[in-house]
Amino acid sequence: MTSREQIFAALFALVSNATGFVTKSRTIKSWADVSPPDCPALFQLEGKQHAKSEPMVGTKWTFRAEFYVYVDQANALNGADLVSVLNTQVDAVVAALQAIPGLDNQTLGGRVTDVRVDGEIETDEGRIGQKAVAIIPVLITATN
Repeated sequence: MTSREQIFAALFALVSNATGFVTKSRTIKSWADVSPPDCPALFQLEGKQHAKSEPMVGTKWTFRAEFYVYVDQANALNGADLVSVLNTQVDAVVAALQAIPGLDNQTLGGRVTDVRVDGEIETDEGRIGQKAVAIIPVLITATN
């Protein structure tokens, strides 16, 4: 199996190339610590890691990650609703995680078996202040 660092670095490289992010980091910051000129911002958080060993097959690993997307009202052009800006950035992350055309899975260049958005995308929809936040859950599977 490819190392955890190689997997999470490849995941970040893939998603951080999504259009429109000013700030990109594998070290998460509170939305309150990200200034308007630094938005839209993307942060990757590494989560739980689970191993399941199967005789004669090896170990199947599942890794969890989350992408935090922050946008600010200053990012909304021509009076656009803040949630519209957030939706655009969430769509960019989801699109980056899609499988390469002709393949069934996103494999991070052959490093893993599959990467996909898995679970509920949480959002505040930008209804409670100047910033809007979305949390996008990602499931990575790998075998060795």
